[in-house]
Amino acid sequence: MKKYIGIDIGGTSAKLGLISSNGVVMQKGSFPTAGINSKDQFIQQLFNAIDSLQPLDAAGIGICTPGAVNSDTGIISDCVDNLPFLGQMNLKQILKVRYALPVKLCNDANAVALCEQWLGAGRDCDTFFCITFGTGIGAALVIRSRIYEGSHLRAGELCYVDYISNEVNLEKEISTKSVIAHAAKRLGLPTLDGIDFFNRLRSGDMVVAEEFAHWMDRIARVVANVITVLDPDKIIIGGGISSERDLLLPALQGRVEKMLPTEFGKDIVIDAARFSNDAGMLGAVSQLIG
Repeated sequence: MKKYIGIDIGGTSAKLGLISSNGVVMQKGSFPTAGINSKDQFIQQLFNAIDSLQPLDAAGIGICTPGAVNSDTGIISDCVDNLPFLGQMNLKQILKVRYALPVKLCNDANAVALCEQWLGAGRDCDTFFCITFGTGIGAALVIRSRIYEGSHLRAGELCYVDYISNEVNLEKEISTKSVIAHAAKRLGLPTLDGIDFFNRLRSGDMVVAEEFAHWMDRIARVVANVITVLDPDKIIIGGGISSERDLLLPALQGRVEKMLPTEFGKDIVIDAARFSNDAGMLGAVSQLIG
């Protein structure tokens, strides 16, 4: 059975894994990205993390990053606000030179969709829309079982919905990071993480309940608009919040149904991604498996 290196570069950390051709993550590693300020610093940490996996018999490298990614040339062209040093970087070429292996590169939201198509909630879908929530917001559209990237590689950039400026847009309002930061501020706390947020929600914290309700209202409006435009088989919600499916799915289902005509509502399928932390790595590797 072949093994592959999967890499998921995020705004807070980069996750790596040694992954089998049937989707089993056999080893894991990571390093923080939030404090990295230069391309050279990032590349050195990436090399160190890959080497620590001891991938001596790896058959290829699959990598996903934020931004508009040209999978053919390997260049990350724009939309990398959280990690500006990635702009115009050719990770595909850098890794091919270093490791002499086939390398496949894709956008991080597309990788989540590819993972769900391969192993998860999108396995039986012809057309689906996948939205991921984390440090930012990502989205991917699969049409006729293929990722649709758009004419300029920017399809699915939901982060810029309601765009006024780089500081005023949908991502700044309803990414998981933004919602939790706003809740922490209202609670008078210096920090709050996702686990604590949902624990407080389950225990009846009124402030967190209000934040969650507003969050679901805004996500539901986005989902309803996507459904009217694309008529997909399924909407898949990914990112860390997908692990809270018992709270997430009922909250969204009811709201979305109220935001659509009856004939639309009866066909709505909203699902949570089956894979959370490993989705990017797995989806990136799936590009290498024929």
